[in-house]
Amino acid sequence: PFDDNRADFVLISSDNTAFYVYSSLLSLVSPVFQVMFTLPQGVEQELYKGKPFVKVTDKARKLQLILTWCDPRCSTLPIEDPLAVLEIADKYGMEDIMKNVTAALLEAKHLIAENPLRIFAIAVRFRQKKLAEVAATEAIKVSFCQWKRCEEMKHISAFAYDSLIGYRVRCCAAAKKAVTDL
Repeated sequence: PFDDNRADFVLISSDNTAFYVYSSLLSLVSPVFQVMFTLPQGVEQELYKGKPFVKVTDKARKLQLILTWCDPRCSTLPIEDPLAVLEIADKYGMEDIMKNVTAALLEAKHLIAENPLRIFAIAVRFRQKKLAEVAATEAIKVSFCQWKRCEEMKHISAFAYDSLIGYRVRCCAAAKKAVTDL
């Protein structure tokens, strides 16, 4: 959908892929784009195939993912790489997109169950409290020795990780007490 010549603006990725977009649509979902589109243009504005453009620092793959979440014509929303979508949504201030991605993750219970630590780290990094709580609950179902280290953990604080471990310890203590009180 990002090759529509009727679009009024072009985003060019860092790897030189052109995405034809509607500035009004991006303005609705991103305050960053809203400001960019309202800035005065120079007398000699450069054009890309007859349309105003901006070159962004994001790779084509990430732009494709986020633009899919922004465009109402896209019925299938990609959730296989929530980190990439949330990173770029956060970068451009797309709060509603972040909420929608979080809601989709909460629905995709299998993704949380497959790697609760990864989802926990992503949720903490992007301030998605409900998702962090659900991922923490899934994490306690996995033996501590089997917790998989993941790249996303390096983006959260030791305090957040300690809170997760503390939650696990409290849940284990409560379960042990419940069993011994029988």
